[in-house]
Amino acid sequence: MKKCISREIAEYIYEVKLGDETFVYAPILQTAKLIAPGIKGVDSGVSVEELSARSCELVEKDDSHILRPARSPYDMDSMVLLPNYKCNFRCSYCYAAKGRSNEEIDIKTLDGAMDWFLDKDRIPEKDLYIFIVGGGEPVMSWGIIEEIVKKVSEARKFRERKVALAMTTNGSLITEERARFLADADIMVNVSFEVIREVQNQQRDMCDVVERGIETLQKAGAKFAIRATVSPLSVDRMSEMVDIVLHRFPCARRLNLEAILAGKEVFCTADSFRNFLERFKKGFAEARSRGDEKGLKVISATRMDMTILKNRFCRGDLCLTPRGDLSICRRFSSPNEKNFPHTVFGHIENGILKVDEEAYHRALGFSLDNRKRCKECFMRWHCGGLCLSQQTMFPADYYDVLCDFVSEEGWRYLRSSAGSESLQQGVPALSEQQSEMARSDKRNKEEQ
Repeated sequence: MKKCISREIAEYIYEVKLGDETFVYAPILQTAKLIAPGIKGVDSGVSVEELSARSCELVEKDDSHILRPARSPYDMDSMVLLPNYKCNFRCSYCYAAKGRSNEEIDIKTLDGAMDWFLDKDRIPEKDLYIFIVGGGEPVMSWGIIEEIVKKVSEARKFRERKVALAMTTNGSLITEERARFLADADIMVNVSFEVIREVQNQQRDMCDVVERGIETLQKAGAKFAIRATVSPLSVDRMSEMVDIVLHRFPCARRLNLEAILAGKEVFCTADSFRNFLERFKKGFAEARSRGDEKGLKVISATRMDMTILKNRFCRGDLCLTPRGDLSICRRFSSPNEKNFPHTVFGHIENGILKVDEEAYHRALGFSLDNRKRCKECFMRWHCGGLCLSQQTMFPADYYDVLCDFVSEEGWRYLRSSAGSESLQQGVPALSEQQSEMARSDKRNKEEQ
């Protein structure tokens, strides 16, 4: 199997090869061109040196079109809240299983964190986002959810803040009363559900219960989406999943199909992982096409958005754990998890938030410059070195498989879009790039 190979040939400019074809790619300018052997220039008359100079000029002038972590926790516009470590499921692939306990956040800690986050003096004139997610199953701490909604309602009314709310749940504890509450609070509910009955029962369990929960949300008029973890059991059945969602849950806002990204606990060899990703790529393309055809939005974070420039996979979380710690990543939320201490940069004590900014910058962790492959890779501007949790859990050969997959996806994008008028049109207006980044960032937050 041919691999995509790239190298940086000038500042911000990459030579990208696959087989007999070579591209010059300028990610900062969002331009690519298929070239003849030997890199002297591009047939539009623009030299590699000129592309590099334009890129440098754009970055030096204003790099706000590049998605970066916030300079400080005080600048963050989204917050992740983990109400508890409790869960009524035992999912086969759960990344948080080692952190399970009956502990849940206390109200004083929650209120202190939310008052700080929602304060207009901290971050004025910005839309805010709050995500209620699982260190366990959030709905098992329903009183906490009610308190979160109360605080957000007060901020919307008395502080004139625009605050979007979203929640992830396994869907098993949704009653009619709770569904109406979620609808009235305008919460986007993301239900983790494998869609296919036998897959749900094998990987997560309680298919009948979850289906009733989703139907209850639908009946109450709540906003909801379905997120399925695609494993070897379902990777060849994604189009079937689209049909089931359209038939059973026609009010779903979207279907997220996320490839299970795991090491030897799921895939016995790196080659079997590679085979799975190839099947996922094919199956997802078919599922998305079917969704487009029938009116269902089908998305996947596994597929990189080539219109977004970034220097890190994500911007980092302002994640409040049930113990009152602030973590840079929602996937590291418990002291029982190996890498948790490296992600913590603050704590709530007696309702007062204390932030260590040096720890925040250390917790951002992985640098693209730490891996030679990242230094020379054109996809560094789109994948940001991949997710922190993937970096820590993957053996090197599995990580290389994932990198190959991402690079080949990027190649296909270049192959389909290069050779157009992009270079002849010159550098995109900075305001256009900033606007597109803002739109994409907002879309990504809403789709979490």
